[in-house]
Amino acid sequence: MLLAKCIKLFVHKAPPHRRKVAKLKTLFVEVSDRARSFQARTGLTCPERCGACCESPHIETTELEMLPLADELVRAGKANTWYALAEKRDFRGQCVFYDQSPSDKMRGCCQAYRLRPLICRLFAFAGNRDKHGHVRLVTCKVIKKSRPAQAEKALSDVLSGKVIPMVMADLMMRASTLDPEMSRESLPINAAFKKAVERLWLYERLISQEG
Repeated sequence: MLLAKCIKLFVHKAPPHRRKVAKLKTLFVEVSDRARSFQARTGLTCPERCGACCESPHIETTELEMLPLADELVRAGKANTWYALAEKRDFRGQCVFYDQSPSDKMRGCCQAYRLRPLICRLFAFAGNRDKHGHVRLVTCKVIKKSRPAQAEKALSDVLSGKVIPMVMADLMMRASTLDPEMSRESLPINAAFKKAVERLWLYERLISQEG
């Protein structure tokens, strides 16, 4: 009886995760569009097929930002496969969705590109605020080294106010308003994926029991 009450309470109070997914997808598209516009105006782009940031074992995101990807994989019946691959890495290290040598070159190295989290969309093309509140561009060492002219121009354009980059903290704050609890902690990307999938699996079990 107590368990049944707890399940009903959880299901009743749990926000519809699909609504959050839809809103996150909208934000993802907006951010990607703005990043492309920034690139077009400044000429700042990543080196072709560069995966330097994807290869880093230190990329972090939130459970919430991995929810759209987890939701799609769960619904497609593919979550178990990706979960097992991430588990082999102890949910640490390089992103499990990064394929250094993809068989399909047209797809690129990211196997979850369409639903990648904000950090993957913003890195090298967003900024932060200095102690005076001025927005400054934060780009990566690879771009600065391989494309110094473009990097210098972009930094100059931002400094002069000609273009204003997105502020990473602002966009992540917008995402967090959809679910502060799921956004509370930044985790290694594979660990964030783990939590998102496990939450959806739990939700499915509770709904099943409720039914």
